[in-house]
Amino acid sequence: MTQFAVLHIDKNKGGQVGLSKHISRETIPINADPDRLYLNETPIGTRNQMQDIKDRIRHGVTQKNAIRKDAVRALQVILTGSHEQMMVIEKTGQLKPWLEKNIDWLSDTFGRPNVVNFTLHMDELTPHIHATVVPITEDGRLCAKDFMSKIQLKNYQTSYAKYMEPFGLSRGIEGSRAKHQDVKQYYAKVNHELPQINKEIEEKQETVKELKNEIRVDTAWKAVTGIVDGFAKRKENQAKEDEISQLKKTVEQLIIDLHKSEKEIEKFKTAILAAKKDMRSIQQDIDNTLKAGLQEAVLSINGLLSKHADRVPYQIELTFVNEKPVFELKEKKNSNYVPTVDRIMGRNDRKSGLGN
Repeated sequence: MTQFAVLHIDKNKGGQVGLSKHISRETIPINADPDRLYLNETPIGTRNQMQDIKDRIRHGVTQKNAIRKDAVRALQVILTGSHEQMMVIEKTGQLKPWLEKNIDWLSDTFGRPNVVNFTLHMDELTPHIHATVVPITEDGRLCAKDFMSKIQLKNYQTSYAKYMEPFGLSRGIEGSRAKHQDVKQYYAKVNHELPQINKEIEEKQETVKELKNEIRVDTAWKAVTGIVDGFAKRKENQAKEDEISQLKKTVEQLIIDLHKSEKEIEKFKTAILAAKKDMRSIQQDIDNTLKAGLQEAVLSINGLLSKHADRVPYQIELTFVNEKPVFELKEKKNSNYVPTVDRIMGRNDRKSGLGN
């Protein structure tokens, strides 16, 4: 199966504060693993990506005309590869050479001084790079158009794939209209397909069990090999040899199918664990939001009660018992409220005559 080099470039006019926080992990996405945050690194630039862009423009732009307010300040580049091959690169110790090769491509393509930020994310499902490039030309102009023509974008895909060939990654299909899913689409798909995934896992496990019971791979293979050797020695007719050859191919295919089934089961298990972890995180966020909302509501009600302390010297107290909200109406301790004699005696506050 072909493993692809993945390159994506977007324009940034300087207002993407949210993206900067995402890259520096000031904001942690729901699909990131907090236990792997320490593996992220930024070999070029700082955690303040917006400042990195400003510094490069200040020192690198020499054009006489003022920079337009809507000018593209930076190019946001995402660099990665097919998930399976990126896992191989990580497990075989090729990640550092892969990083260096990505820096080489960015420097050769856009000019090393223009590459102001380079961050590796290892806390998501697939290792990937966020690179920030300020599009300053050799004559000192800030001009994204000189870097983003259709021909250049096509050439970037080709040249990047050449740099990635040593790592088992190749260029995607030229002219392909494949589109990426955003995070919300991805999780909606996971939630929708989870029941089907569980069903397929059960079916695969049953298939593996049946294959193991029917084949007993090692014993079957030795038995078939012995039969082949015996028939070869006796030089039986061609029809028998063809039958043995077909039997051997069948056993080999069964072994291949068995290994594939086991790998697919592991993939499904990994996907389910990741989805469950994300769901727990989302539930925790919902619980925290609910608590904050209840607390804010109680504060608002107590504020209204305080305005009528002469008639209602009480306040509401909110506590949580086993994560469940408990409301209590308690007398306000520091109230300056002094009840009238009529109120103490249970009569109305309005004055009454002796004859009544």
